[in-house]
Amino acid sequence: YLYRHDGDERILRESYEGMRDYVDYWTGVAEDGIVPDEYGKFGDWLAFENADGRRGLPHDLFNTAFVYQVVDTFAKVAATLGEDGDAETYRERADRMAEAFDREFFDAEAGVYGPGTQSSFSVPLFLGLVPDEHVDRVAANLAEKVRADGGKLRTGFMGTRPLIHTL
Repeated sequence: YLYRHDGDERILRESYEGMRDYVDYWTGVAEDGIVPDEYGKFGDWLAFENADGRRGLPHDLFNTAFVYQVVDTFAKVAATLGEDGDAETYRERADRMAEAFDREFFDAEAGVYGPGTQSSFSVPLFLGLVPDEHVDRVAANLAEKVRADGGKLRTGFMGTRPLIHTL
């Protein structure tokens, strides 16, 4: 975010190797593009949704979505720094992860991600994971979910920012 505010690429250059190692770790533990439950035990913790013992679930949905965001961001960093080989490699990894995310969590017929909570709708919308042809339907389903929840925010720590920005 510092770079986005002041345009100084030094912070990106100084942190580049560490960022790449971090991204490589997370893409290395992913199984067919999905980051398993075991790598995150909180999910969308502090959510008011799924208060029946499933709070924060499914972990793999939130794990994968936010690792996608990291990989996507790193691909952009590499492109900014003229690291064309890395930019292409990590862009391809992000794209494969997005495809796996949709395969694993999206019911295209219903227009629903995962359990159909405010968070499971808003996170994919916010991160750009929803295929263009499904954005309107998923957004309409999110709006309907918020209405069904009495117009109240039901998200937790990880879903609140995406919900606010998506609405």
